[in-house]
Amino acid sequence: MESAFSEQQQKQAARDFGEAQAGIEEYLSPGNVTIQCAIKHRFSDFIVNEIDEHGQVVWFAPERDLQKWKRGGPEEPKPVEGGAGEEQKEAVEEAKIGLDEQQMEELKKLLSEEDFTKFNDYLEGINEGAIEKTTLFTCEENIEDKGRRSAIHVLFKATPVFETDTLMEKESRRIRVFLKNSLSQNKRRKLNIINRKPADEKEQPQYLQVVIQKTNVDTMQAVHYIAKRIKKYGKHFQIAGNKDKRGITTQRATVIRGNPESLIRFQRARDWDNKIKVGSFEWVKEPLRLGQLSGNRFSVALRFIPKEISAEEIAGNVERLKANGFINYFGMQRFGTYNVRTHEIGKENLHQNWIRVIHLILSQHPDGDDFQAQRKKHMLKYVFDDRNIEEAIKLLEKRDRLEKTVLLALRRAPDAYYNAFQMIARNTRTIYVHAYQSFVWNRAVSERIRRYGNKVLVGDLVLDDPNMAKIIDEAPNADDLIIEQAGGEIEEIDMPEELDEDGAVQPLKDRKQNIDEHLVVVTEENIHKYTLNDVVMPIVGYKTRMPENGELKKIIMDIMAEDKITPEVFERHILLDSSSAWGSYRKVVTFACDIEYDVVEFQNLNEDLLTPNYRTEPDPKPTVDASTEADRPIYKALRLKFSLKQSSYATMLLREVTRMSSAYNVQSAMSRDMNAA
Repeated sequence: MESAFSEQQQKQAARDFGEAQAGIEEYLSPGNVTIQCAIKHRFSDFIVNEIDEHGQVVWFAPERDLQKWKRGGPEEPKPVEGGAGEEQKEAVEEAKIGLDEQQMEELKKLLSEEDFTKFNDYLEGINEGAIEKTTLFTCEENIEDKGRRSAIHVLFKATPVFETDTLMEKESRRIRVFLKNSLSQNKRRKLNIINRKPADEKEQPQYLQVVIQKTNVDTMQAVHYIAKRIKKYGKHFQIAGNKDKRGITTQRATVIRGNPESLIRFQRARDWDNKIKVGSFEWVKEPLRLGQLSGNRFSVALRFIPKEISAEEIAGNVERLKANGFINYFGMQRFGTYNVRTHEIGKENLHQNWIRVIHLILSQHPDGDDFQAQRKKHMLKYVFDDRNIEEAIKLLEKRDRLEKTVLLALRRAPDAYYNAFQMIARNTRTIYVHAYQSFVWNRAVSERIRRYGNKVLVGDLVLDDPNMAKIIDEAPNADDLIIEQAGGEIEEIDMPEELDEDGAVQPLKDRKQNIDEHLVVVTEENIHKYTLNDVVMPIVGYKTRMPENGELKKIIMDIMAEDKITPEVFERHILLDSSSAWGSYRKVVTFACDIEYDVVEFQNLNEDLLTPNYRTEPDPKPTVDASTEADRPIYKALRLKFSLKQSSYATMLLREVTRMSSAYNVQSAMSRDMNAA
């Protein structure tokens, strides 16, 4: 079969794909100076903290208090240093299970003499180990007085270790006493133990919320690692969104029926991966949902700024960013760093060219990796030339989740390429069409800025309703949540596609309809009311409303025409249960909040310049020795802290500040050059 791209074309496309090829070409502040620098030179140069739905930054705090989170009451007493003696005896006595003197006196008044004596024997047997902790104590007396029964229940309920219920047999009412958390649910059912709670007592939350801090690990990799260690499945964890791999990132996760004690113990083990930390435990009623966050707080160090760039010039760029914002481009991570870009697959997807779609998915490998390129070349030969799916499956590696899904489907039906694509999780499939829509949006906005600058045009679309503007600002996209931002690898996982203002899943078509109702067309009469900050451009899709300015509409249509895409293609595509082609709207300009910055000098190329928890400890102060500058050059770095809504890209903000390319290959090459110098 004819390849979608020749091998040479794929290599050249990967080398040539930079910001310009992704449609990222213009700047909002032409007065900014170019600040040559390296972004993400070290993992610690890019720190991200999730901001929850209430606007609070999520911080990591280690959990070390095992007793606080231990299940089933107090820990066993530990030997006291100094051997057997009065102190050790007192420590053991304090750890014994029982009631204090006052409680025993009160219980003596409530129980019969025979039952009270037997209860004392029961406690003694438990503490000496002669009686199993799962054993129940049952009173012999039939206590008909409801008030006396209630008083006994209340007395034991006030203790941290005992639980009670009433055994009802015909006319008999007898009290049973047992240790909290000593009985399994299965045994409780067999003994017919009813959990009696006051009407106003709330249910014990089922979900353990934790904060995960990871270094150079992608989100799903961290989740699966933690799940494996505590003997759970990845599906038991919920997150609000994905975070960058290359950096130090902090985010929340919830796990159903999580065991905090296990998490503390496992992290103390020598074989625990120290790049992944779990802390800040909290029991919550509901699991996290995708999009249940309001943004991210970034702390970034931009290194190796040339000496000739003054601190005043750097400050000027940042101040203009505060005043003007930046173009709300979809960042380079939207398109991946593999040899085949995601929007190219999206284009073939829209054309419903399923053979090419499958060919491109099976072709993908990290850019510049010759070994992986050869492996994928052999895989393609087995699939499309030799028609030998079994041999292709033998070439799969652990990371090939999508390829495995596709090949297993082709093994069942070798020519059913559409069906093979359908076997991929739905929200993974949406990535490709979303990437193409993002590609068109970027190019159209660049052309608009190039022609008209910061002007508002008659026929522009604006959102005059602040609430709808908020939805556009904060609505997540499936690929923002799934795609790994540094490497472009796609994790196959089924996720809700869109969330409404309350965090509930909302179909894209309904969300688009809601926004459509609040769009306002700019006219000669109302143009004075708006700036470019109010303008939205369509993320083109099925029946997306186009600007009523003829030139702007032509820009969008001409870009799609290059790929032979029309609105009718989206209309045809929406009939398939394959991926979303509804489209939406996106603000042209966006702003960061709470911007802080300073300029520092450093000599050690790999010295940490930021702390991941600057609220409790200050950023490091680099050491500089001017007398050694001849051998060890002094460099400048801009330390920048800011908050962004979840739909915006930090790399696009940094691009505006520095006027430097944010492309992964450009930045990684600069870091390599500095390390080699």
